[in-house]
Amino acid sequence: MTDAPHSPCSAKAGPIEIAFVRRADRYAHQIQVDGSAWLESIEGSEVERWPASPPLQELASHSLPAGGAALLLVGMAGRSHWSLSVAVAGEPDRLRFDAACRANEPPVWLGSTYRLRCGITATSESGRWLLVKANSESRLALEATGAEVVFAAGELTIRPTDHSTKLPATARWQYEWTMC
Repeated sequence: MTDAPHSPCSAKAGPIEIAFVRRADRYAHQIQVDGSAWLESIEGSEVERWPASPPLQELASHSLPAGGAALLLVGMAGRSHWSLSVAVAGEPDRLRFDAACRANEPPVWLGSTYRLRCGITATSESGRWLLVKANSESRLALEATGAEVVFAAGELTIRPTDHSTKLPATARWQYEWTMC
């Protein structure tokens, strides 16, 4: 992905912006701060049943009654259905993500995966992850609900901690990015 401020498929919360771009059969996205990409989603191919991030093929943008915006995305891989909502509402400088997968077969992998861009580092502090850009005072915090966050080899993964063994089943994981 290239750094592209104000993509037509984007939502902005203060200096934080999520920008969606169509890649092959699905949407990929970047998390940007002040117009510079800090993270990008890692996507799978159209033949993967359990891709690294939800395979999102349809996108709709909505204005929220109390102000702000929501991006709603859905998609499918294998026999499973995926969804993601991204909300910008109420609080400045915060993007809220709510992801889910309705699995009709035992999942091999569920979660969202991001690659950190060059110059971005991640550290765990007090139960949340902090991302910092070299030569910058900007810091981006990641907090997850119903999910575990793992950082390894320049990638952040956010995986649901609770999913049923009785099928079909829905697994859900929530996380938010906040400037701090």
